[in-house]
Amino acid sequence: MLSHQTENQRSTSLLPWLLGGAAALAAAGWLYQDNHRIEIEQIPVSLPHLPAAFEGFTIALLSDLHIPDCIPSPNVLHTILDAQKPDAIFLAGDLITSYKEFNPSRLQSYMHAVATVAPCYAVLGNHERRMGVEFTWTQILNRCGITVLHNRLTKLYCGERYLPLYGAATPLADSGIDTINRHDLPLLAISHYPAYLPSYAEKGMDLVFCGHAHGGQVRLGKQGILAPGEG
Repeated sequence: MLSHQTENQRSTSLLPWLLGGAAALAAAGWLYQDNHRIEIEQIPVSLPHLPAAFEGFTIALLSDLHIPDCIPSPNVLHTILDAQKPDAIFLAGDLITSYKEFNPSRLQSYMHAVATVAPCYAVLGNHERRMGVEFTWTQILNRCGITVLHNRLTKLYCGERYLPLYGAATPLADSGIDTINRHDLPLLAISHYPAYLPSYAEKGMDLVFCGHAHGGQVRLGKQGILAPGEG
């Protein structure tokens, strides 16, 4: 049965829609903000046989920046990093996103901002591989003074002392890792993939810096809830 609707009734019936729209806008704003910020977490790590020169050595780990989606500008990234006063910066892959056209000059501007803060070391992520831009990506980072480690070893220096640092460019560390002469020093590594940590441990790596899982693909505040298939 149809009946006449009063102005008050129309206002009341619109209220749930208005509230729902406001909630949707608030959720969209929160998601945008949550995906466009760098969360800083300080994690103290103790390592056996660490040379005294490395006591208090600070490493900044950057991963999954998915430029240009997650970082407002190179200047913002530089300011955040510089405030931490790191002794070295590790870049654990997925610096770009495969869901947008690759922009070499944009990547270079961000990487230059990073490299002016501290010595940098990097490995590839799945987005770089998916786009097939590994060679250009590596060239850009090298031009900015960043050491790219494709399944190879380098030395992380503090003064005249060093730690061996391995970059795993593929999910599994290659057999070359077995030949490293460590001189009883802790072995550090950078890898994009946390799911392979057990295999890295079997290879004798003492501390591995990873990305990929985003601290949880689904998060509630600071708590990661779900990272499907990512270890």
